[in-house]
Amino acid sequence: MQEQQLIVLDPTEQPRPGTFPLAQRLGSLEGKVIGCLWNSKPHGDRVLKLLSDRLLDKYGAKSVHVQKVIIGSRAPREVLDNLISNCDAVIAALGD
Repeated sequence: MQEQQLIVLDPTEQPRPGTFPLAQRLGSLEGKVIGCLWNSKPHGDRVLKLLSDRLLDKYGAKSVHVQKVIIGSRAPREVLDNLISNCDAVIAALGD
């Protein structure tokens, strides 16, 4: 019997030198503005609608803002700046 070989490719970038501090955790979502960065994949809007409803109803978030970006590209600086300026926390959201 011929032995089969599995080749695994690692598409990750090499680590960048330096340290990146983590953001402080929110004690609660009560009254907070939550941002979602959606990559425009199919069905992501449905997932984000369910998530938004839960954050508002169950956890008392003040509002949820969804920013849509194009699949396969980085979020434009102005989108990121908008989220940073207007949100207490941000969720990177997907679809499919």
